[in-house]
Amino acid sequence: SEIDLENTSYKGIMNIDLEDIKYANNLGYKIKLISESQIIDGKIMSFVEPTLLSKKNYLSNVNGVLNAIKIESDHLNPLLIEGEGAGGKATASSIISDIYEIAMNDNQLSLGFHTNQLIKYETVDLSNKLSSYYLRIIAKDISGVLATITSILNREGISIETILQTPDKKTSDNTIPIIIVTHETTRTLLMKSIIKIEKLDFVIKKIAILTIDKNID
Repeated sequence: SEIDLENTSYKGIMNIDLEDIKYANNLGYKIKLISESQIIDGKIMSFVEPTLLSKKNYLSNVNGVLNAIKIESDHLNPLLIEGEGAGGKATASSIISDIYEIAMNDNQLSLGFHTNQLIKYETVDLSNKLSSYYLRIIAKDISGVLATITSILNREGISIETILQTPDKKTSDNTIPIIIVTHETTRTLLMKSIIKIEKLDFVIKKIAILTIDKNID
C-alpha cells in the first residue's frame, strides 16, 4: 500500500502579492500556509493552502523557521507542538539523521506502522464546505463597478462582511483594488460568482481568492 496523495487538495502561494499581506493585516488577519486533515463521518478531508487566520490566533504567530502542529482528539484538550522546521541547522539535522539511519540499516518505521496497514478512505467533497473568503479584485476605476460586483455575489446568495476600496492605490492605468470579505458560503457558489465577475469588461486580472478560517482558535 502507498499513501494516497490524491486525497489531498493543495494550493500554493504563487498568486499572493505583498498587497494581500497588507490588506489581510488591515482586516485583522495573517496569511499562513495551513495543512489540515480530518476524518469526518468515515471520510477524509485533507488540504494544504494559504489561509487567513486571526492575528490573535496562536498559529498565526508562529513565525520564521518555526512550524507548529495542532492535534485535536475526541476526549482530550488540543495539543500544540512547535519547533524548528526549516533553516540551515534544522535541515542539516534531518539530513544527517537520515544518512545515519541508512548507514546503520535502521528498520525503525518512519510512520510508526507498516504502510500495508493504512486504511483507504473516501474523500470529503470540499466544494460544499462552508468557509469565508477574501477576494482581491483589480478593476478599472469607473462608476458602477462595486455595485455590479456586489450584485453578482448577492444573486448567488453570497453575503458580504467587509469591503475595502482604496482610492489612494489607483495605478497609472486607472485601475483600483477592491477587497471583499464574504460571510460563510460554499466554494461552488463562490466560483460561480467568480466566473461571472471575471467576465466583466472592467475586471482586468484574475481574482485572488484566499480562504479565511475562523474555526481555528
